[in-house]
Amino acid sequence: MKDSFVITSKNDSLNINRTKGYQFGRPLAKDWYDDVTGDKGVYSTTKDLLKWYQGLRDAKILTKESLREMYTPRSFEHPGLRNYGYGFRLWVNAQQQTDYVYHTGWWKGYNTIMFFDLREDFVIILLSNRYNRTVYNIRDLTAIMHGDTRKTSMEESILDE
Repeated sequence: MKDSFVITSKNDSLNINRTKGYQFGRPLAKDWYDDVTGDKGVYSTTKDLLKWYQGLRDAKILTKESLREMYTPRSFEHPGLRNYGYGFRLWVNAQQQTDYVYHTGWWKGYNTIMFFDLREDFVIILLSNRYNRTVYNIRDLTAIMHGDTRKTSMEESILDE
């Protein structure tokens, strides 16, 4: 991963291709919350996030046992729909088994989602720098991936977070 960084980095070369967040067609001004890191202030690319996914999938970052723990539902605010493991939201089926793993993000014009299927080894990574919640409407993409035309309430569940 060569194009991911935390905003606190002193390396000015990282800012060359950094985007600005837009809302309603206008760039959003920087404020002091922009420099908070952890839940924001982390910049990446789809290519680097794919490498992150592959590293997780192949147990190069964490052991298989740790990954199993990470993908185990721990929070049951909406049993059968959305649960939280360690660091990711989990789409859980009726048997309380994890079907999909995902995480969304939003900050000052940016909307993101990383969504993957543990069984079929596919990942969807969408990054946007224009406030637009359509990045979370992945129902049609998952239907294509599964050759399924049924409609689900997945996007509504993700949007309700």
